[in-house]
Amino acid sequence: MGSSHLSTDLPSGRTTPGGFVQFDVANIEEAIALAARFRAAGRYRYFRGQRDAQWKVISSFAREGVAGRLRASEKIVAFAAWVREAEKLVPYLTDDDKIIAAAQHHQVTPTTFIDFSTDPLVAGWFAADGGVPGQQGAIYLLDPDEVSKIFEAFSRSGPVMRFLEVDVPNLWRLQAQSGLFLEAQCNIDRIWPLDRIVFAQTGVTPAIEKRRIYPDRRSHLEQMIEDYRLNNDREVALLGLIKSEKTVHLHIEHPLGDQMPELDLVPLKPGWSVGPDERWDAIDIDSAPPSWSTGYIMANTSALIELVAARRTCTDLLVINPDISRRNGTAQSALERLWEGLRPHPYSAEQIATAITSLIRLLEVLGDYPIDNGQSHEPAAERLMVNPIEIEMGIAGGNSTRAFVGSLELWQSLSEETRVRFEQKQPIDGNSLILILIQFYGATLHLFDPKTLVDLFASIIVPWQVATQRSLLCFSPAHLTTLGLP
Repeated sequence: MGSSHLSTDLPSGRTTPGGFVQFDVANIEEAIALAARFRAAGRYRYFRGQRDAQWKVISSFAREGVAGRLRASEKIVAFAAWVREAEKLVPYLTDDDKIIAAAQHHQVTPTTFIDFSTDPLVAGWFAADGGVPGQQGAIYLLDPDEVSKIFEAFSRSGPVMRFLEVDVPNLWRLQAQSGLFLEAQCNIDRIWPLDRIVFAQTGVTPAIEKRRIYPDRRSHLEQMIEDYRLNNDREVALLGLIKSEKTVHLHIEHPLGDQMPELDLVPLKPGWSVGPDERWDAIDIDSAPPSWSTGYIMANTSALIELVAARRTCTDLLVINPDISRRNGTAQSALERLWEGLRPHPYSAEQIATAITSLIRLLEVLGDYPIDNGQSHEPAAERLMVNPIEIEMGIAGGNSTRAFVGSLELWQSLSEETRVRFEQKQPIDGNSLILILIQFYGATLHLFDPKTLVDLFASIIVPWQVATQRSLLCFSPAHLTTLGLP
């Protein structure tokens, strides 16, 4: 629709039978330049690129049929329920709009949100990426001041139409794309046909790297969503098994019944519970990391600590050269996963450096050990630890993961109250420690001192999970619901 505040130095376009104004240009470069002029003049402020000008601007939810919309509704309800049950994992997804925004940008399910951007260059990238030479692409244009009141009036008696500028911590894709949303539960063209810039596709894309549109490193939120997907797939498979005729149902009671002893739970410091809040514009994706050998890393702890502190806002810590390639993957890929998981949390530089050196020792010991064949990892653990014990950790949201730890280290992580309760003030053997953990099965967070538990996570629990390629990882003790024996 034409705007009432036209500038004389801007093209007027042509009004089409569809009721919108179209501006025809030769190529994507001219389309982006014109959109930028419109934004500078205040004529349009929101932009959306589509590589085929024939496509309608409708939400992914609206593109679904009846059955698809039902599935999408069930998926968003399930995702929202997980977010609320897993408050420790994603405490920053605090309302429905943020939940749907995360689901939209990470393809959890089709939603009624339509992506727009305040940056013409971003819209131009989407308009040209994957475009077929000979066809036409389009940048769609919106002036929110002109249409917001119309959408608001329409929403009073019909489907919702509204603009949303949502601030979601750790949603790097939204931040990288200068993104916002138009929530539309119907076909926009029926309410307000969008003005557009149409150009010929030539196979050329704007001069902006794809990784600046789609970050090539995972934020904390993306890690959590991927864990959700994996756990959800497992639950679906389990439900299918339960429904099968051959399923055997077992009822397991706690060994102590309702007589389980209680201990006061001392919380972690507040910084652990609020969740990370990393912003795309504050993350360094460009500076080149140094290249170190594993030998240099292990022999230069002080230099490693300084490097961790200096590159805390960088997506890459260092390049391992020469890299170590084993049956279980490369040292570089393991380091990247460790750094990705630990960096957003309030671990000290010393703790992260300890985790890195621990990881390298684990990789050297594991070598080509077949960790993917279902065999116990205890033989490998026994080469690194004294009296290793395998622990299982329940993670908020219903997930779980495992790690081996040494009996002494686990004992030292117990709180003073726990030691007094069991009249054990000196380190004890592994069997005695197992008996204590069994008594507190399902409630063992009450056993541990928060500070020493954080140290234990950094020194062995996280490195073990990474080195053994656990499909679900717990990087922060703040995410735990239980910690005990498998």
